[in-house]
Amino acid sequence: MTRSRTHAEGRQATKDTRCKPTKTRRPESAKHRAERLEKKRLAEKRRREGLKRDPDYAVRERQRWHARKKAKKVLPISELKPREQAKRRETARNYKRVQRLRARVRQEEDLNDPAVTLESVSDQVTPGVHAASSKQAIAVRKTIHRDKSACYVKLRRQEQKIQALKKEANRWKKKFYRSKDNEAKTAKQVTPRTKVRKLLNGEQVSAKVKGRLVFGEVISSQLRLSYKSTKSFKVKQVFGRMVNGSVIKRYYFKKHFQKNVLPFKPSTKIQSKDPLKCFMLSLQMRQSILWFPEKEEKQARSQAFKKKKGVNQL
Repeated sequence: MTRSRTHAEGRQATKDTRCKPTKTRRPESAKHRAERLEKKRLAEKRRREGLKRDPDYAVRERQRWHARKKAKKVLPISELKPREQAKRRETARNYKRVQRLRARVRQEEDLNDPAVTLESVSDQVTPGVHAASSKQAIAVRKTIHRDKSACYVKLRRQEQKIQALKKEANRWKKKFYRSKDNEAKTAKQVTPRTKVRKLLNGEQVSAKVKGRLVFGEVISSQLRLSYKSTKSFKVKQVFGRMVNGSVIKRYYFKKHFQKNVLPFKPSTKIQSKDPLKCFMLSLQMRQSILWFPEKEEKQARSQAFKKKKGVNQL
């Protein structure tokens, strides 16, 4: 008997501990949701109407508010934070505005003037919007208008300053380019005689010496002009060989010649050699290129022969 009871108790325990299947809620359609919310609104409306019909409801709410105020659950506006104070005042202003509009509607309804109705009042009232006749709103608009006009005046003055500075910058730019062009023109117009006159600097010399100086300036300017006008590299090489002449080297005028007359710097390794030597060097180079495979084969054969000889000796 005891054994059967324990078995039954065990079965009951397993039934209790067994996981019960959870009911999955079906997704609610939009139509059903709209109907449910409409029923909820109607029920709330009926509840509010019933509370309004109750004469003791206002007294109870007043007592409840005093109790919450005593328990510091409702704070006065002076003890709130600045942001919360602004919100509280905003709601109070909106409430008073609605009350004023409703009073005006009642007066007009009493006078049988259907110009303003409750629907139009509800459309006009929007939270967070001040009345058009509010002194604070008028003052704010005036300050905004004043600040905007000051900004516009400041911008206009800044634009005028910018335009004046641009004109001045353009004027100085043109002046700079004019001076640069004049310098270039004067540099181009400098003749060999003018250069000699500046070089002598008022010293009295014979006409023969002066003629020699002018001739040297003419030759240098002609060489410079010919070097710049030519595009052939071979012709420029000829000018380079002239710079590397033995007479110029002997009197140490090579650097002066390259700096003031010709900027060409030739490679002296090839150009200083004789044509016969260059021809012989080219022949030797050609023969070495042709004989290169034969030399490689001979070296390989000699190395193989040496290896065999060493193995036989061992």
